Amino acid sequence: MVSEWITEYLQWLFLLILLLNLAQRRQYETAAHKRLATLYIAAGLILFYAIAHIIQIFEASDWWLLPTGAALVYALTRGESALGAFHIQCSRCGSRLSLASMLYQDSNLCSNCRLGQPPTSPNTGHGENNEAGMMDP
Repeated sequence: MVSEWITEYLQWLFLLILLLNLAQRRQYETAAHKRLATLYIAAGLILFYAIAHIIQIFEASDWWLLPTGAALVYALTRGESALGAFHIQCSRCGSRLSLASMLYQDSNLCSNCRLGQPPTSPNTGHGENNEAGMMDP
């Protein structure tokens, strides 16, 4: 049964998320929003775990996990949600963020954008435009 698997293994994912939250605590000034987002994700996983455990106790059908999972995904992804706090690309130039920037920086900016420096490579979206509107190499 799926509910048995969830009650057995979801606790480890929950523990990893809480450890991430503790690591974000050291970066409180720059990761307050993302720290709150990881708490929301952890709360959603605990709720999903509890529903799976209730299904297992009452020997109900695992099909009840579908609406619970759908409601959880909807709650975590709507608007300025918990999962929306974590971006893979810089919100200014579009370059790929480092893992530390993804997890510990609320600004979702790469180190070059955060420091106000143009990057060295021309394909990252930064650089000065010349008069013809082209990027300088």
